[in-house]
Amino acid sequence: MSTASADSGNQRKPFRDTNKVEMTGRLARSPELRYRENNQTVTTFDLCSTEEYLAQGEEKRRECWITVVMYGPDGENFAGDARQGDWVAVAGKLQQRRWETEDGQKRSKHEIVAFSAEVKRKARTSTAG
Repeated sequence: MSTASADSGNQRKPFRDTNKVEMTGRLARSPELRYRENNQTVTTFDLCSTEEYLAQGEEKRRECWITVVMYGPDGENFAGDARQGDWVAVAGKLQQRRWETEDGQKRSKHEIVAFSAEVKRKARTSTAG
């Protein structure tokens, strides 16, 4: 027996889209910190997340590369702490940028706009000697 009928006044809420990304991986290069004309800071870095899997009994690797953008003091702090090779975790939203080149070609790029980023494990440094 159903506890709610169509005429009982119970209505379902509409679905809402969610744009949330959480990703871990290695920094492909050290973060780049820039200043905009309005003195707002923008930190960018490239993240590589590697997935290992078996395909027909053979070990395979698939890499996902994405640019991450952070604004303001959180990005500044991250840029001061993180270095190429560090294993980091980021949380944010996915964004698609679109532009047109000087010769009229349309381009687009997906990137993560991070609300937070944290170094989980520092890259090993060689001690030559």
